[in-house]
Amino acid sequence: MNTVTAHKKSRLKRWGIVVLCFGLLTCFICFTGVDHKPYLESHYYKQTLTAIEQTTPDDRLATLSTLYVGTGKSSIIPAISGTTKEVEQGIFPGLPLGGYGARRGAPATGTLDPLYVKAIWLKSGDAEGAVVAMDMLTPPFEMIDLFREEVSNRLGLPPGHFYFGATHSHGGPGGWAKGMVGEAFAGPYESGFNIWLKERVFESLETARKSLQPASIAFSETEMPDWVHNRLVHENGIEDPMLQSLFIQPESAPLITIGSFSAHATVMGSDSMQFCGDYPGHWARVVEDETGGFAMFLAGGVGSHSPTVKTKGHAAAEDMGQALARQTVQQWKIAEFEKEPTLSLTEWDIHLPEPHVRVVGNVRLRPWLAKKLLPTERSVPLPGLRLGNVLLIGTPCDFSGELAAGLREHFQVGGFHSMITSFNGDYIGYVVPQKYYYLNAYESKLMSFYGPSTAPYLTDMVRRLGHHLMDTVTP
Repeated sequence: MNTVTAHKKSRLKRWGIVVLCFGLLTCFICFTGVDHKPYLESHYYKQTLTAIEQTTPDDRLATLSTLYVGTGKSSIIPAISGTTKEVEQGIFPGLPLGGYGARRGAPATGTLDPLYVKAIWLKSGDAEGAVVAMDMLTPPFEMIDLFREEVSNRLGLPPGHFYFGATHSHGGPGGWAKGMVGEAFAGPYESGFNIWLKERVFESLETARKSLQPASIAFSETEMPDWVHNRLVHENGIEDPMLQSLFIQPESAPLITIGSFSAHATVMGSDSMQFCGDYPGHWARVVEDETGGFAMFLAGGVGSHSPTVKTKGHAAAEDMGQALARQTVQQWKIAEFEKEPTLSLTEWDIHLPEPHVRVVGNVRLRPWLAKKLLPTERSVPLPGLRLGNVLLIGTPCDFSGELAAGLREHFQVGGFHSMITSFNGDYIGYVVPQKYYYLNAYESKLMSFYGPSTAPYLTDMVRRLGHHLMDTVTP
């Protein structure tokens, strides 16, 4: 009896050792520590500097002469009823909304607000390009890739001359992303939607290019602290309350307004199942009604920043949009316009570190496993546009309002205004200040994809790009 018991114990011990060794081996294969090496010592930083040095002269194009501007827009609300999909006609039965994983990919049920892709074409001498904004969560990554493949042949300009952004409304169309993470936010992937959307982008750009008029510009910014708060660290952090407006006045056409604000477009909650523009859509409608012109909204440094509203829903979104729009219109009435502003466009290729999916504390998934879960990239574009003394720089992420506010102060020292926008057509997660990296929060843990050095690295690149645009010599 004792011999049998001893044999069982010995066998259990051997199995325990096997299980332990297997567990340790699994941990070694699947997990590693967070990389804290400063980005200045990294390979990806050196790759980026090399790529910047190799930027072609065409990408550094700058002109100081008469500015010509045109606008175009196209509806991006697809037909969702019926049973038969028709890509060319934009018929996608059961298409989901983009935004809020809590919706679990449920189909949209109708329409509350009009939604558009809007384009502003800019030309001054040899410098030429466009700003494109979408009333949706983000410009879809697959659609951007398709656009970049075709744009040179169709419009005669390289991809780097097109500046993309979005309102970040969580009530825009979905179905545009493949993979586990993409479908969690945009619903089940719908083959054909990105092709249809791409054509709407080209349609708006072609309309804009055909309507060019000589124009002058003005810029304003005013604080609207009652409508935004820092949702990551609340009163312990910095808030960016600045409402920014870039006004473009054609000689014989209505006013064009580009607006930006740092609050997430999340006044409409996940229970809203209809296409809607959230507060940016109402801002654009009121500005267009009051000026008789064209208004485009670009989400600013929305990372860590939420709207401050008493209730959720369509009425609250309308109230917030109207309040911001009234301030924009007031600023327009006192704006001083500049003729013949410098126009400069460029795009840098920014290389990235290995993906960091942090599990707990200082432990992260090894890159090979992280790549199985995330749509990771080796590099992303960083576009920049200068119009007079205004810099527009588009980031590939939910860029923190705290970081955007610091950059705005930095560029002001040199006599320039800056509009730092999120969602340029690629996506590397949330980028919040490095000091918040170890917070056990959605933005700093779950959605921080590339490690603790991402914020200082990307901030440095934005600063460098801004100075490149500021230092551009006009021929």
